[in-house]
Amino acid sequence: VPLRSRIKKASFHGISKRRVVFSIAVGWILSILCLGWPFKWMFWKGSQTMLAFGISAAVFLFIAMVSFRNDGNRHFSRKVFVRLGIIWLTSSFFYFIPEDQLIDFVYRNRPERAKELKENRFIEQDSLDTWQEWHK
Repeated sequence: VPLRSRIKKASFHGISKRRVVFSIAVGWILSILCLGWPFKWMFWKGSQTMLAFGISAAVFLFIAMVSFRNDGNRHFSRKVFVRLGIIWLTSSFFYFIPEDQLIDFVYRNRPERAKELKENRFIEQDSLDTWQEWHK
């Protein structure tokens, strides 16, 4: 995707390029963080990596936005900070919650399944049949 041609569109007339770039960066980072939540909830590989990358990128983006905040549009900045803060806090919660505790919560009505999952969580679950069997 040619970023330069996207930024020069007429719909962005009157909006600084820096604001457009920050908006795109915020969108990408927040989408990575939001995708990390179901990965963690479903105990899929890569959830910790997605959340760690998204949390650290959000911190760097927050620092950059604070240092370049003289854009003049406080309403835009406030909305971005609120979204970034809420999703960052939720993602931090998911990142730091121990997987065993999450398994106990998800399978609180089926302790035998929780025990099996804790013992076998590192075994590849290749087929859809196996996944469906676990979630009956």
